[in-house]
Amino acid sequence: MESPAEAAERPHQAAEPIDTPADAPPRTFWGEPLGRLLAVALALFAVAATIVTATALRVPGISVFDETTHVDYAYQVAHGHIPDRGSHISPEIRAEAACRGPAINPDTPLTSCGKPLVGAGSQNYNFGHPPLYYAITGVLARAANYVIPGPHFITFARLVGVLWLFAGMLVVYLALRRFRVRWTYAAGGALLLALTPALYYYDGFVTNDAAVPLAGSAAVLVLARVVVDGKLGWRLPALLAALAAATKILNALPFLAIAVILGAMAFTGRRADPVRTRQLLKLAVGMIGGVLVVYLGWTVFQNFRGDPNWVNPIAGISSQAVHGAPFDELFSTSFSGINQLSSGYVPAPLANDFLSALLRLWGPLSVAAIGAVLATHERWSPRFVLASATTLGVLSFPLAVEIQTYVSSGKYFPLVIPRYGMSFIPLLLAGMALAAEDRRLKKSFAAFIACCLAVALFTVFRA
Repeated sequence: MESPAEAAERPHQAAEPIDTPADAPPRTFWGEPLGRLLAVALALFAVAATIVTATALRVPGISVFDETTHVDYAYQVAHGHIPDRGSHISPEIRAEAACRGPAINPDTPLTSCGKPLVGAGSQNYNFGHPPLYYAITGVLARAANYVIPGPHFITFARLVGVLWLFAGMLVVYLALRRFRVRWTYAAGGALLLALTPALYYYDGFVTNDAAVPLAGSAAVLVLARVVVDGKLGWRLPALLAALAAATKILNALPFLAIAVILGAMAFTGRRADPVRTRQLLKLAVGMIGGVLVVYLGWTVFQNFRGDPNWVNPIAGISSQAVHGAPFDELFSTSFSGINQLSSGYVPAPLANDFLSALLRLWGPLSVAAIGAVLATHERWSPRFVLASATTLGVLSFPLAVEIQTYVSSGKYFPLVIPRYGMSFIPLLLAGMALAAEDRRLKKSFAAFIACCLAVALFTVFRA
């Protein structure tokens, strides 16, 4: 009889509902029993709504990660205008932001309330990002503002993060099911997406990083479609890669890592199956092309708009000039992404010792989980491919960021913060769920999730 581990490794077969009585098949959606899928979706939504809403309301101050510019971008797109070089933040958003103060120091007296921000704080220097995240967030926030009028646009835009996080959780659940993961482990992996300390704050304020859960989860789903279901069509993966890039170019990095791994699969199997090799290469090129079309197209579009003599007011704050050959500078941050889950900015109202302890635990656990999957599965099996793409991604995204910065400005980042590689978090969590199922760690996995949930609730609700 075939073992569960062997069943999980069967390639190129459509996933079937697990633990479903053969004599009474329920109504299904995408191979999932509809009743169970609805129950899981409601539970995931409840967790996402609780954590994001509590975070957004408990930390009223403006994030240090340029939240005012992101809010203004969403506000302007919702009103039919796209920021460009030299654009100033709208007076409504400047006034609302001034009355909130900074999140980094919530005790700062709000002496600026009623006095819109000036200087660098009055310019929208984030106009270079693609507009998809801002269009969705801005339109939904503006619609809510029609229902409840007043200076609440920032609050409503933050609450849209509930939908971004929930969508990512649901997609990663479906993706894990396509990897033949039992529904309990799949649901646990999806829950961890909302309970990851690195995501606590980013989904509770306005930034295109809020699209990370959905973008990364979509990449996991595309990989399952290819290596488990055996669907090698390139159009849908290319479209999803382009849509991820349209929220933020760095959000599409998992698609690029997957494309490289699929290229390696094609190369190693070129003699055994030339037809499949060509399909894999076309798929990989399609995803890379989808990202490049968005990146190059949006760059060209924005380069011809606005003031050609505009100078970025924050240029040089985080970057430094390169002297001589850039090799040392570009490779100096190569391993900064390994402990991706152990990092994450947490503002003063949320910081606590339990959260700090949990952050120290996440990194080693994620590294051990991915290592276990790589060590225990046959090369190019579905789970091995997922772990390989994840490993490649967390090791290479710092270099990708450095190269992008060097090409665009001739400078480099002495420190590549983990926020730039957040789109790999869904892949890391998927790897943790796979490792937990492989080792039959059901009770330990459940206990870890319960611990993370307790810390999350304590963090966002404590007085």
